[in-house]
Amino acid sequence: MSDEADVSKGDFVIEGSAKELSDHHVLCHRMGDAPFQILACHVIEDTKMFSLQLRSTSDSNVLITSLVACHMDTSTFIPDHIAFKLLGITPGGPGICHWTIPGSFGYFKKTKTNGA
Repeated sequence: MSDEADVSKGDFVIEGSAKELSDHHVLCHRMGDAPFQILACHVIEDTKMFSLQLRSTSDSNVLITSLVACHMDTSTFIPDHIAFKLLGITPGGPGICHWTIPGSFGYFKKTKTNGA
């Protein structure tokens, strides 16, 4: 199984269910096309992070793990944000979830489990 697949090439299906990682996190992603790595790391309030397994429809041996960010409170987003136009919703309505870009990573607060 590979985590190196390019999700922009080919079709993938979600396998299993989403796993909530944390609602306390720092997310980092690449910025620009510089010849060196530039990272932007930030905390966004009222956002939950999930992990999903994606399997290639053309090669069943390709299984990747992807991060999904869900913005639970959009009331402070700018009203003309592209997500509102695409989804036909307004700020303060339902949450908005999206894939993170390839190469993104996060730091997550460990949550206690039963019996811990």
